[in-house]
Parts: sequence; C-alpha cells; structure tokens
Amino acid sequence: MYFKLDVQNLESIIVKTGLFGIILITNVFVVTIWLSRNIRTPVSVLLSIIAIYDTLAMMSGLVKSISSNIFGNWPHVTGCYIDILSLILAILFHSLSILSTTFLAIQRAVVCAFPFTGPRLCGTKTTTFFVVVSFAAMMTFCIPLVLFRDVQSIIKLSANNVSAMYCSFDNIVWFKDMWKMYSIVRFVTLHLTPAVLITICMAICLLTIHRRQMVSGQSSNRQIKSRTTVMLVLVMFIFVLGELPTTALMYYYSFLPKEPAWIKTSMGVWFCNTTLNISYMMNIWVYIAMSKQFRDQLKEKFTVCTTSSSQGKTGNTNRQIVNAESNIPPE
Repeated sequence: MYFKLDVQNLESIIVKTGLFGIILITNVFVVTIWLSRNIRTPVSVLLSIIAIYDTLAMMSGLVKSISSNIFGNWPHVTGCYIDILSLILAILFHSLSILSTTFLAIQRAVVCAFPFTGPRLCGTKTTTFFVVVSFAAMMTFCIPLVLFRDVQSIIKLSANNVSAMYCSFDNIVWFKDMWKMYSIVRFVTLHLTPAVLITICMAICLLTIHRRQMVSGQSSNRQIKSRTTVMLVLVMFIFVLGELPTTALMYYYSFLPKEPAWIKTSMGVWFCNTTLNISYMMNIWVYIAMSKQFRDQLKEKFTVCTTSSSQGKTGNTNRQIVNAESNIPPE
C-alpha cells in the first residue's frame, strides 16, 4: 500500500495556522470558563470537552499539512510516520467531537422532553460514563489503522517529469478491504447518523421552547433554561452546517471512491477542513451572545489579566526608580 504526500501551497498553511492560533486562544477561554467551579454543569463539561477535541483535531491536521509540505520537498521516511500518525489522531479527535456533540444534543432533547426525570438521567455520572466509553470505543476503532510496518519513502516521477514523494507501508490486516469497510462504517456512524439525530434533537428542543413560550407566566428559572436550550441548538446547527462538506466527502470516499469530484481534490479537501475550522471558531461567539454567566466569567478573566499586567508594569517602574535613585552619587 502506498499514498502520495499532499503538498499544500504556503498560503493555505498560513491560513490554517492563523485559524488554529485563533481557535487555540478562544478555546482556552472556553475551557477555563465552562469548567469554573461556580458555573460547572454536565452541559458545560461537555462543551469544554468538545472544545478540547476540536482543538486537538485541528492541531493534528495542521501538523499533517506542515509535515507533508516539508517532507514532500525533502524526502525522508520520518515524513511518512508523521503523516500517518497525525492523520489517525485527527480522525480520532474529530470523531470524538462528533460523538460528544451528538450526546449533547440527545441529552438536551431528553431534558426538554422530560423536564422532571431528564435532569436526573443526564447528570454528571452519565456524562462521565459517556466520555470514558466513547474514548475507549474510538481508540478501539482506530487501532487497525496503526497496525502497519515496513514504512518506506519512494520518489516517483509524473508524466510532466515532476518528482513527488510517496509513502509505502504494509498493513498487518488486509488494508484495502478494511479501509473500504472502515469508510462505510465511519460515514454511517460518525457522519450520517449524528447529523440525523442532531437534527431531530434540534426539532424537539425548538418545539418544546415554542410550547413553553405559549404558556404565560414563565418563571425566571424556566426562561434561563430556555435561553440555554436556544444556545445549544445554535451550537448544534453550526456543527451540522460545518460537517456538511465533510459528510459529502466521506460519501464519495465510501461509495464512489473512483468517481471524479471537485470535493475530492486538494482544494475540495481544503474547503472541507476550513469549513470545519470556522465552525469551531463560531462557538465562542454563541456563548458570548447567549450566556450571561459566560460573559460575566469572560469579563472577570480579562479584568484579572489586565490588573495583573498593570501591577506588573507598576512594579517594574518602581524597581527602575529605586535602582536609578541608588545609582545617584552622594553630594
């Protein structure tokens, strides 16, 4: 089995690096705020886990792009190892993000449909159990992909006499049969089914909110829960939109592997990845717009950072003044 290293142009790597920097900074705020002790809930824990998975998935994809660009022009077997492992990690973390978002949607739909028993069913223990089981399941799902040996780098010339680097390796299992089955299973379980389930859950949540709004005299607690539900529905909607191009790409890989299509080209794959990355970046703006607790915690973080920076500058200035006065010669 062999594959070609996809050497991307420098502009696309710069764009991807810039997006990763923005997402890394925003998701650090997201995780630290949602895991704050005073606002920590099963929902906020899931949102934090999704942010972590999204960041790790994008980082793995960025490592793959950079290594392919470097080792595609400077052939070495190390590039093959980095390319394979970073691809597997990107698949792992992206799949975990999909499963976590799907569980979040199901959890919220259950809470909306069963307002009395739902919160007890979807508590911290259920969330912890899901996180552990989903991680173990995806690790098992990805194990066949790392069972390879005899990795080699090969230089081939195209019809235009342009050299390109290929990676050759032997898989312990039958790779062609496994990859075809793996692609179909991945498309059905990690793209099509989650999209359908999340859409159904969004409909349940919106119908529940609409019915409650028709009832006069809503309590403030119920209004807060409705606003939280709207926020989560927006997160689900952004997720479904961001996953649409990747779902189409996986459909071609699974059922039409030899059919030419724009989405299977380098530009098409770049478009799918960029759409995903932008959807990751949109979540924090939804949290800021829809959650007062998140806004208050974000203001507090910025206030602490600004105060610490001001105190540090004041301390440095005072030390400089003291040092300058100590250097004045006596009269």
